[in-house]
Amino acid sequence: MNTDLRELLTSWPYDHDDSTKNYRRIEGADGRPLIQIREPLGILQFEYDGRPDGLRPQGKSSWLEWYKEKAIFASGKFSLSHEDCVHMMQEGIIFYQRYLILYQMEDWEGVVRDTDRNLEYFELTKRYAEHPEDSLAIEQYRPYVMRINSIARSNILWHDKRFDEAIEILQRTSKKIRALSPVDSPIFKLEAEKSVNHLKQLVDELETSRPWTKLEQLRQKKNEAVEKEDFERAAQLRDEIRVLEGERVAEA
Repeated sequence: MNTDLRELLTSWPYDHDDSTKNYRRIEGADGRPLIQIREPLGILQFEYDGRPDGLRPQGKSSWLEWYKEKAIFASGKFSLSHEDCVHMMQEGIIFYQRYLILYQMEDWEGVVRDTDRNLEYFELTKRYAEHPEDSLAIEQYRPYVMRINSIARSNILWHDKRFDEAIEILQRTSKKIRALSPVDSPIFKLEAEKSVNHLKQLVDELETSRPWTKLEQLRQKKNEAVEKEDFERAAQLRDEIRVLEGERVAEA
């Protein structure tokens, strides 16, 4: 077997100007979906599903699944040792690496899947870690993961033309981040503040770019008619607005 990678690297040169050309989703020899990342000195390859490295610890899809199952079937008190937490932290990092790539590829469903998964691992560690420092080590990153998760969900809704819901999920996540129990960590404070500010900025951008609803368009036209003193037209628009508002109330 020839292990020289030069031919492969030459066929896919690293692009310094357009980073989107350095990521691709391919089908493996066995038909499994894979993600490849071209770096200046080589190529990385991740599994698209399951653990990014394709390993199956203890025969399970992940350490998280292994410990979740142990927690469910434990006959006595269940806890996670420092070694257990290290297993899940190392695993969480490779999921983080994958969802960063998926984020840049705008694979929002994949980002939601992997950030949901890491948030679940945060919860398990927070609940069962024997040593508080093991929980703190990951809890300080919760605001960041919540932000990325909500941005991905918002993008899915936005592309589905569910504009109000896309904005609402960002606003709701911002409130949840502000309501988190304080964590004694500079990283937590930085990430919480950064996340709230970033989500607010995104909400402002989406509010500006969101297409107007029919109701908003009618209200704007009514205001314009009043300014022109076209009161007959304003009255017609007012009646249309009342009908639409009545329909919305009935639907609610």
